[in-house]
Amino acid sequence: MFPEFPQELVDEVIDHLWDDVTALRACSLSCSTWLPTSRTHLFRQVDLRDAAACARFTKLLEASPVLVQYIRKLSIDAHHFSYDLSSLRNGDSTWLPLVPPLLGALPRVTELEMTSLNWRTLQLDPKHTELFYSMLGNVKRLALVNVHFESSSDVLNILSAAKLVTELHLDRIYWNCWSWPMPDVLSETEEMTHCGYLQRIVLRSGSPPNAITDWLLATGSMLDLREVQVHWRERDSTKALGALVRASGPRLERLYLELTNGVATQAAANGDLDLAHLTGLRAVYFDGLVLPDCCEWITSMTAQLHSDRLEMIEVSLLARWQDDLRAIDWVQLDKTLAHERFACVTLIFKVNLAIYNANNQDDAGDIVRSALPGFRGTLVVKYT
Repeated sequence: MFPEFPQELVDEVIDHLWDDVTALRACSLSCSTWLPTSRTHLFRQVDLRDAAACARFTKLLEASPVLVQYIRKLSIDAHHFSYDLSSLRNGDSTWLPLVPPLLGALPRVTELEMTSLNWRTLQLDPKHTELFYSMLGNVKRLALVNVHFESSSDVLNILSAAKLVTELHLDRIYWNCWSWPMPDVLSETEEMTHCGYLQRIVLRSGSPPNAITDWLLATGSMLDLREVQVHWRERDSTKALGALVRASGPRLERLYLELTNGVATQAAANGDLDLAHLTGLRAVYFDGLVLPDCCEWITSMTAQLHSDRLEMIEVSLLARWQDDLRAIDWVQLDKTLAHERFACVTLIFKVNLAIYNANNQDDAGDIVRSALPGFRGTLVVKYT
């Protein structure tokens, strides 16, 4: 006879199997007391990628309605714009109108991902639109990746409904026309609701990103962000980028900026980016910079870092020739980095050299290492 273990101990053991589907299935069939904890992990995430998966999931819920209480994450991939998967791009989309009713039937979903989706294929009628927006009110992590909308109001309606979201990913979001949100989804007490709990945001290129930043900043108050990842391509919208960074405030801990040369130089010329007030920063990433055009931008942005909590700076550079590294004002950069606030910082230079016989990784590394004698932190040079 096996000894009886406290249920708390059994639950903890099963929790350690969270990523072992075979073991979890075996546990779920062992006894009734093991079933709830096993289901917590087995059904935490549901991926719908085609008609067959949607049909299986629908039948499963019909047979066991109790499973809805275990589902926390729902991922939908329609493959409408999956250009690397041409065999799936023109696949069956008849299952997508079944998604809105499913979303409305999953009240405990807190993570929602929608990928490669043409929004109109959901065929949202008034009833299912209301259910969908109601469900969004519980979502804390929202990711829209390569989703094409009819109107910008569709996007802003979604953001307004997801008022509890703490993590927001908007990656290649497009719309055919600009319009304001529909009145029937707005709050009764205010013109538009905003993501007041938002702590992490990822913005990648798509339809005019200033539409998103304008919405986020519409209240005129500081955001409570801890992490900002921005992949910015629009050189005529650098003011919107600067406004987002400024509104992030002293609570921001991680900042990732991937900018093209045109955006970086335009932002520098206009004075749109100001990092000096981000006094809570722990890690900063500068990416997408091509030498020799961004030399001045690198030194000026580094000089704006005044956080006493800073632990890491990572600079990713693309250089055609190794001698392009000499174009950086290393004297000024070394003067900045010699300050005591950088004494405990790890500085990482990721140098991406073009493949030419004249380029030598070791020589490139020597250029960087010898140029910063005053820096007292940890210097790391990587090559790709």
